[in-house]
Amino acid sequence: MIRTIIFDMDGVLFDTEKIYDEAWKIILKERNVENIDYVLSGCRGLTSEDSEKFIDANFKGRLSGKECLNDLMYKFNEIIEKRGVPIKNGVHELLSFLKSNHYEIGLASSTHEPLVVSHLKEVGIREYFTHLTTGDMVEKGKPEPDIYLKACSKFNRKPEECIAVEDSINGVTAAIRAGMNAIMVPDIVQPTKEIEKQLYKKLNSLLEVKDFLESIN
Repeated sequence: MIRTIIFDMDGVLFDTEKIYDEAWKIILKERNVENIDYVLSGCRGLTSEDSEKFIDANFKGRLSGKECLNDLMYKFNEIIEKRGVPIKNGVHELLSFLKSNHYEIGLASSTHEPLVVSHLKEVGIREYFTHLTTGDMVEKGKPEPDIYLKACSKFNRKPEECIAVEDSINGVTAAIRAGMNAIMVPDIVQPTKEIEKQLYKKLNSLLEVKDFLESIN
């Protein structure tokens, strides 16, 4: 029986991936970048540092990864300040179910710790999470397994004793490489056939995650 659930944040708990995409489009259009979708898919789920490396590697001499990420976060925060942090449907129901049924709840996000804590507190769900593991705590971000290995170790659990709930290809790849049971709730991108074969389960919403966990436990 699996009793440890570790969530990604952006695109799983919060409907923020679309805001990141919106911010990316604004700053890339300002720089006359044409292949915007390539950047969006390449950076989705990555840490800021790895996104910088992606920009530097793919736009050598044309763009600065550091400048792009600084502008991206400025624009992202500007949008969030105006609209608030958009929470996904089913978050409160799922977390309440997990807590009342004595699951261990963790978070593994590529976002840095200060922003993670700020967002969780803003929507009133920080108290549900025993351990937070963030992008600034590991050397290699998703799709490498480091962040999930660290998250599992905080609970003194083997990866195969834990479920990861993810929305992105980079995220589920990290969880699978770590040896976890990966549930994918696609947000913007659907899994490839190869990825889908390796999933513990593919579901359409957090409410479906709740129903699934009830059915297996």
